[in-house]
Amino acid sequence: MTIAGAAAGDQLFRRFALDGFAHFAPLWRDALRFGGNVAADQVRCWTLLADLSRLDEQAGKSIRPLLSAAVRSHVKGEQYEDGSWGDVTIYGFDPNSNLQVGDYPGAPQNLLHGLAALYGKDLGLRTDEQRAFYTAVLRSSMHTYLEKYGFLSTRRPLNGANPAAGTLRMMLGLSKMLEALR
Repeated sequence: MTIAGAAAGDQLFRRFALDGFAHFAPLWRDALRFGGNVAADQVRCWTLLADLSRLDEQAGKSIRPLLSAAVRSHVKGEQYEDGSWGDVTIYGFDPNSNLQVGDYPGAPQNLLHGLAALYGKDLGLRTDEQRAFYTAVLRSSMHTYLEKYGFLSTRRPLNGANPAAGTLRMMLGLSKMLEALR
């Protein structure tokens, strides 16, 4: 997306992005519509799609409603039974932290970053509801994962000192929202 945006006259990267979206959009739409399975790391693609939405208005008409549905799906699906959230894959309508796919069951780095990134972009998601989703996830994370020396990257404290790996993961979403609120 960076190259497609910087080299507006070069159609190769633009076409690459648009073809990729055209291929995966029906699969994504069905996953959001029918629920059941959503990968936590999809959130990292939200910023790419937001950029594509601005680059191509026609694609943007399809992208924006999907981003809105994705926000709702992830906020609903990545919430644990205790009310906290984690970057986990939704499998069979429940958060499943037993999948070995690189999910972070602790402090929800991807979710906070995605919510903040979409709030700051001109996508129709700069709403009170979007800010409330972000606030709920952040407050819950502070209650659940904030320990002495920083946030946990796991759901429970580990033996020994807290390496605060969750804090590093949280910084992108925190800084992105600070930037969006200015």
